[in-house]
Amino acid sequence: MICPFCARDSSMVLKTVKSTTVMRWRKCAACGQTWLTEEALMRPVFAREESPKQTAPKSPAEKPWKVAIAGDQKGEK
Repeated sequence: MICPFCARDSSMVLKTVKSTTVMRWRKCAACGQTWLTEEALMRPVFAREESPKQTAPKSPAEKPWKVAIAGDQKGEK
């Protein structure tokens, strides 16, 4: 890992603590500075298969009303 102080790629891990995250104490071999890194564990995400949506029948209150327009019915002119 690159040292955040001197930007050299010569670090070593001093200690690792694993829990819900992985915390590592590192030390640069070039400048001697120490720092802490924290790695978050990633859980795999599985794609779900989409099921066809099932809708319940509409209640009478939800049904659209049909409005008869004058002169629109059969037999009337």
